[in-house]
Amino acid sequence: MHGRSGGYDSMIDFFEKTKGSISLFLALIMLPMMTVAGLIVDGARISAAKASLSGAGDLAMNAALSEYDQILYDVYGIFAVSENMEELQNNVSRYFANSIDNTGILNDSDSYTREFINSIFSSFSGDEMEFNNIVDLKADRFTLQGVESSAIGNPKVLERQIVDYMKYRGPINIGKGLLTKLGCIGETSKQTKAIEAKVNYDQKLDTVQDACKKAYEAINEYNDLIGGNSKFASNEYLNQLSQDIDSAKKDVADMVKYLVAYNSSELNVPPLINERPSSLDSLKVIILKDQWAIFKVDSATRKEVESYYEKSKAANRELDTMAYIEGKLAERGIKVVPVENGDYGIDFGINYDEKMLKLEITQSTDLGKEIGYVKIYKELPNVKSSFTYALMYGMYAEKLPDEMKVPDKKTEAYTKLAMFLGEGGSWAELWGENATEKGRSAASKLYAWDKDISAITGALEKADTALAAVLKNVDELDEARTNWANKVDNLSEGDVKTSMQGEYENAAKDINKDAINSLRTLVDTYKKHFDSVKSVVEGIKLYDKPICREDYGSVDYKDEFSSSIGKNDFTELGQIESQATQIMNSKYTGQSVSSVTPGNAKKVTEGEQFYAYLCRVCASANAKKNKTSKDSAESLKKNLISAGNSGANSTQSTAGLPADIPGTISASVDESVRKAIDQLCSDEGGEEGKSTFHAEKVDSGSDKEAAKNNKNNLTKISELLKLLGQVAEAGRDKLYLQEYMTEMFSCYTDTLKKDGDGNLVAKAMNGKDMTNNPYFGAEAEYILWGNDSVTKNLQSTRAMIFGIRFALNAVYAFTSTDTTVPALTAATAIAGWTGFGVPIVKTVILLAWAMAESFVDVKALCDEGKDVALYKTSNTWALGYDGLKNKIKEGATNLIQNVANAAVDDIFDKLENAAVDASGKLVDFGVDTADGYVNKTLDGVYENVQSAITGPISQLALQITGASQTLSQTDIMNKVEETLKGLKKSGSGLVNECIDLAVDKLLSDEMGNIVEQLYKMYNAAREGTAIEIINEFLYGQDGNTGLIGGLKDKISGAARSRIEAYGDEFKASLEEKITAGGNQAKEKIKDEISSFTAGIAGDSSGSSGSTAAASGLTMNYKEYVKTFIMIHLLMGDGSKNAMLTRTAQLIQANVQQQSSGFDVTKAFTVVTATAEVSVRTTFFQVPVTTVHADNETSYELDFSRIGTGYQKLKYSSVLGY
Repeated sequence: MHGRSGGYDSMIDFFEKTKGSISLFLALIMLPMMTVAGLIVDGARISAAKASLSGAGDLAMNAALSEYDQILYDVYGIFAVSENMEELQNNVSRYFANSIDNTGILNDSDSYTREFINSIFSSFSGDEMEFNNIVDLKADRFTLQGVESSAIGNPKVLERQIVDYMKYRGPINIGKGLLTKLGCIGETSKQTKAIEAKVNYDQKLDTVQDACKKAYEAINEYNDLIGGNSKFASNEYLNQLSQDIDSAKKDVADMVKYLVAYNSSELNVPPLINERPSSLDSLKVIILKDQWAIFKVDSATRKEVESYYEKSKAANRELDTMAYIEGKLAERGIKVVPVENGDYGIDFGINYDEKMLKLEITQSTDLGKEIGYVKIYKELPNVKSSFTYALMYGMYAEKLPDEMKVPDKKTEAYTKLAMFLGEGGSWAELWGENATEKGRSAASKLYAWDKDISAITGALEKADTALAAVLKNVDELDEARTNWANKVDNLSEGDVKTSMQGEYENAAKDINKDAINSLRTLVDTYKKHFDSVKSVVEGIKLYDKPICREDYGSVDYKDEFSSSIGKNDFTELGQIESQATQIMNSKYTGQSVSSVTPGNAKKVTEGEQFYAYLCRVCASANAKKNKTSKDSAESLKKNLISAGNSGANSTQSTAGLPADIPGTISASVDESVRKAIDQLCSDEGGEEGKSTFHAEKVDSGSDKEAAKNNKNNLTKISELLKLLGQVAEAGRDKLYLQEYMTEMFSCYTDTLKKDGDGNLVAKAMNGKDMTNNPYFGAEAEYILWGNDSVTKNLQSTRAMIFGIRFALNAVYAFTSTDTTVPALTAATAIAGWTGFGVPIVKTVILLAWAMAESFVDVKALCDEGKDVALYKTSNTWALGYDGLKNKIKEGATNLIQNVANAAVDDIFDKLENAAVDASGKLVDFGVDTADGYVNKTLDGVYENVQSAITGPISQLALQITGASQTLSQTDIMNKVEETLKGLKKSGSGLVNECIDLAVDKLLSDEMGNIVEQLYKMYNAAREGTAIEIINEFLYGQDGNTGLIGGLKDKISGAARSRIEAYGDEFKASLEEKITAGGNQAKEKIKDEISSFTAGIAGDSSGSSGSTAAASGLTMNYKEYVKTFIMIHLLMGDGSKNAMLTRTAQLIQANVQQQSSGFDVTKAFTVVTATAEVSVRTTFFQVPVTTVHADNETSYELDFSRIGTGYQKLKYSSVLGY
């Protein structure tokens, strides 16, 4: 323990013996210690420099953002750096440099510390060093830039700024007023779709009516043909047809004989002139009896006379031969005597030096040979041709037609006589004519039947085609009816659905397909029978050519058949007859009447169910019309359509716009700026979607076309309204955007707001005046539509408002008895109480009425800046029937002239504008205001409950009066009971409760009265009573009494206690909140009103199932613009960004008026800064790693700084509003 080791002792010895070893030891120890200490100090200095650099940079950035555009912020609440960036950078660079220069931490420290630190660092340097700052920083570079994409011209940037601005203002401006209103009309699209489906059903029903009318007319045509033709007076008409066919066959046989004779080269047998023989058989008898002969000079007679002539030795062989012939004639009792003027009543103009002779037949004889003599006699050189005419005239005078006996027509008579007797013609021509006459005779007998039967089969064919069309159209009608039912079922429970469902349930349903098929089978049976009869008549042919032809009177049967018969050289009648018989046996074809399909000619009677139905719905006798009433109804329809068309195409007034307003937006925004704004938006959100509406003109000349036009208008607007139901559920940011766009920029009706001195008063939500904006009165419309033309934007807004009002008014028109009853009355005056004609006419009138009312609304909203009731009641419906009726009586053509909407105060507007006193109570908004709103709304409840029940009953009355089947009172009672029970609803809400109460009351107390009145109407309609009388049963003479008027009173009485209790409860609650006042009093009252409207229809989302809930609410022009902007915002980012882009353009136009250098595309909301500083280091002045202010470290050695004593620090940052 006491000994020491050798190694330890030797070291001690070394130190004891060696001088300076301690100093050396300390030097060796201190060097690394000082190195480490120096490195730590330099590191600390750099770390401190980083903090100083970051703080100076951030301070400079904040200083830059503090240089925001004051005008832009004051006017639009938007922060953006819009100062000249170069100037801004100079200023901020100076701020940065000053900050860096004042970063030291020793300036305020004690002198001892400062001297100690300086002495330490001086010991490592050959020179004397003095540190005033422990962190010695020097600003080398500072750069400030705006981020191009952060300019407020970028829609995303502008949206963020607007939302930030509105967060603190939105809850005040976006109350529940507009959202409650939009909630009330949120189901308008579905309601419009239901109306559209009804219009489609009515169109299909009208198509069925057309087919039914054609079937009815065709069957009646058939009945008239059967009943009005003596042929079909009895069922023995086939026997008569058989006789006529036999007679026609005989005519054909005679025609054939004549044609065989016509085609003979040797035979020439003249027929009687005035008494044509019916056949060649009788001709032979007639020839013998009436001294006719075959007009042919036989060769023996000619040879005899010629021989005498040649042998005659007389000086005048001609006279001698004539004497010879006269002798021959005399032997046969025929005298040849001179012709004298006046013979046969004809002045022959005879000169007595001429040889003219006539024959006097003194006895009956065969004239064959004598005629031969006469012809030869005539041919003698000295015998005038007049001889033959006189001769023949004398022989046949009594047989000639009267016109041939007229003296002053002797030339014509000679010519005709010559033709008949062969002079100037041939006997063959006479055979040909006779054949044609016989052919025409046969054809006329057959065609008389064919014509009648063709008319019958044509009528039956039309009836069959029409009935087939009825079946086809009924299938389409069923599809349309199913679609209608689906659209109605899709509606929320409430008065609208109840009313529409009631009408649907009582639409035409008694079109029985089995009855249609039964009638069609009967028609087909009749048609087959008459088709077979027609086939028999038309099947009679000769040489396969029909005898029966419609143009038989102009057919030359000689030419038709002579070539088929062929030439012959017959000389005897027997040959002709034989050949004709052979032809008839082989070439004549035709069936007998016995081949006809069994059947008979009977009328279609009302024993056929569907025909009875057609008689009910189509016969004019069942729809007697008073001409005055019909003319008045037609005038009503026509003028309503005209008024609606005028409204749809009306031009928006621009009278309120500033006189110097530029015509286009581009006129005030530099093109380069516009392009830059577009570029900022070019890649954002896709294509813009636009919801526009342009009404189609309604045809006033055709109900079909009018219905089609209106359906197209409904389709257009219902598509646009789909998004309306989503508005109340839209996100907060979209509501903020909409409110900003409409409250920070003007719309047209802002130009109509003036103070008591007539000065314009239009302020933005921040209180800034908007009247000096270059596009004052047209800004929100430009944001909405984006047309460069100011007037086009205003016009598009007007058209869109018209479309929305048309949809809303159509819902009222189709569900209120104040419109449906007059429309039904007018429709029945025009079309009669039928099952078909009325619906489409009624629909056209209602839609025309809705369009005309919309014109009145648009004038009030767009031209006058007034509020218009959201859903109408009888008090707010401007075009009441009584006023229209009086105008029509006075002959007025402009039904909307001097018509104005009733003044309506909107409770939300009054609440919003009400002042709040020091105690927190509302000023100018008291209990009276609330009572007025409640009473108006509850009036609408009464009306809607009445219409929901009486509308279906009116429709049931239409169905009953047009019923095809016989109805008893029990049948009608069952229908009434079914209808009323179908109106009862399981849903909640005031309207549904009242409907149930009223239905129960009618079922228990009024069934007998309703059934009795409807039964009277039914019988009156069946008896053909005038429509005016039938209408009086329903509506009374004044249109407000009758069955329907009485039921309205009963319905109101049944629902009154429940309605009054609901109103009193709300009034009490509202009065309590009004009286209490306090914080958020307005919001509490709005909540109460929303709850009140929701409770009316039992729909917590906003009363969309009931129009009654909205009857006390109004909307104005600006609110419609707000709604349209919301719809477009819901169409996607493309539409939203497009509207934000247009907002930026308006900001540019408005701000540049006060700041000429303003550029919205250079108004940056985000800036970037980069900087570089040097921090002094002392220990060995060696290069170290570079450390950045953003805590990133660069590990590259920078040998360029060896010996400089400084290290570089870099700074970069981004900062925005």
